[in-house]
Amino acid sequence: HDLSKIRGNLVYRAARNGSIVPLGESSEKSFSDVIKSNEKGIEYANTIENKEQLVPFLADSDKTISLIPIINSELTRISSNTNALLVDITGMSKSIVGDATKILACSFIDQGASVGLCNIEGSKIERIEKKHIKVSIKKANTLVGTSKEGREMAGLLEKFGYSTAIYGSSIKAEVPLYRTDVMSDIDVIEDIGIAYGYENIKPKPITWGGCKGSEYELA
Repeated sequence: HDLSKIRGNLVYRAARNGSIVPLGESSEKSFSDVIKSNEKGIEYANTIENKEQLVPFLADSDKTISLIPIINSELTRISSNTNALLVDITGMSKSIVGDATKILACSFIDQGASVGLCNIEGSKIERIEKKHIKVSIKKANTLVGTSKEGREMAGLLEKFGYSTAIYGSSIKAEVPLYRTDVMSDIDVIEDIGIAYGYENIKPKPITWGGCKGSEYELA
């Protein structure tokens, strides 16, 4: 949304009745009309089905700016003159919404934007925290097939945007915010392997002890 077109505070609500000027249209429509006749309303109507027939929406002090998750309002449409955005991210999973927020925030920051969080009344605002993962240097060398010292291994991670610190026989890796795919030390070790170059890893023969198979009789 174009932040300059928003008035007053924002509020999330759900109601049977209400109106919005749908994106791409010039006149106000009722919530039910949007759901029945708008292309996006028809496509996503099933996502808000409920016994009470309530429609979730986001509004400022004088208008509805979004029917969630169907369509935004034409009144807050962004243009080439927009220099401040309100980014609203909604979803059923708090962790997925958080990951999407991190990726978008990093993308905007990379483009030179300043990013901030909105204050929400009655809720604790959680800062976007960076993830720290401890990686055993011995384990990394064993799995990747290398014999790197800690500092050299940390240098490989830094190529991928990690911040690192060495604590004895382990590396503490600070994961870049946008790397929501990194969940454990195995993911960090995989990045070490990629940074080192798979083509530089010397192959080892596969040892196979052998086994004997037979038909399994169904009861």
